[in-house]
Amino acid sequence: MSRVLVVSTPVGVLGSGGGGGVELTATAIVAGLLGRGHRVTVLAGEGSGLPASCAGARLETQPGVDQPSWQHLDAAAPITIPLNARLPRFWQWALDQQEQFDVILNLGYDWLPFWLTPYCATPLCHLVSMGSVAAVMDGAIAAVGQRHPVRLAFHTRSQAAEFPLAGAPIVLGNGLVCLGLALHAQALHCLLCGRAGPKAVMQVQPAIWLALVLMLDWPQHQRTALLSLAYPALLAPGVWLILRRGWRTERALLAVALTMGLAMAALLVRALHAMYQPGDDGDPMQAGVGQALTFLVAFVCLLGAGFSFVLAVSERVAQQIEDGATHDGLTGCW
Repeated sequence: MSRVLVVSTPVGVLGSGGGGGVELTATAIVAGLLGRGHRVTVLAGEGSGLPASCAGARLETQPGVDQPSWQHLDAAAPITIPLNARLPRFWQWALDQQEQFDVILNLGYDWLPFWLTPYCATPLCHLVSMGSVAAVMDGAIAAVGQRHPVRLAFHTRSQAAEFPLAGAPIVLGNGLVCLGLALHAQALHCLLCGRAGPKAVMQVQPAIWLALVLMLDWPQHQRTALLSLAYPALLAPGVWLILRRGWRTERALLAVALTMGLAMAALLVRALHAMYQPGDDGDPMQAGVGQALTFLVAFVCLLGAGFSFVLAVSERVAQQIEDGATHDGLTGCW
């Protein structure tokens, strides 16, 4: 068991949406770490909140002004830190409290934490959330990549390729997808069964991430085929659960099962295509039509499953409100 400090983005507060995709990444990582028994502390802006899946984490907050997002600045923009900014307060707190932790994970895309990496006594690691957007950030990330390459991780290979690194990048994109599918399965179990799903769904995640690291040197079409088979395996229990006991209660769950089933079919076709047409999958940035179409269909179907799940939850809440308004709990009368 490790003591982990997860430092969120200084752009916005957790739960507001201001931090964009970093917020989703943060909650997924925290939930995964908690599922493995680690002690997690989250450092975020004042007013932040954590979802129920992260209830076991300790939340520390700091006041301050939002940091300007690099994606809205020019490529030649200098480093700027506003007056009363949240960013330096984050890292002042992290440095003051670092002895309490075994590792610090930075999720923000800012110059300061990358520059602090060699000067922090507790290992400071980074999950880089964007590609190359500014020269000064490129230099800070490249410096860590040259001196401490194992402390950098990226979402995709194409993103990592934009930075000069000392060796092969650590890519977590597929691992986060697997973790997201596992959390979705847990949410379905909570909705339909009133309890968390099988622990094995979360316990298998470290093995998946280890396998992803071991697969880094595999040919692209082999990785595509294996992952396109792994994703349907993670989706199948949720589809079976809905078909077995869920669709009669919330009709929107039928749409969840349908879109998840279509995503599974598209991924299986993608796996077969990668195995029998390996030439179409040699370059992840220039995939063939077959790979591109199957990926697009699977992606859109999973988005549809997410929206349908939200509708199913809304349907459940509306039914509970209606029952509460029409049923007297004391007398049992309707």
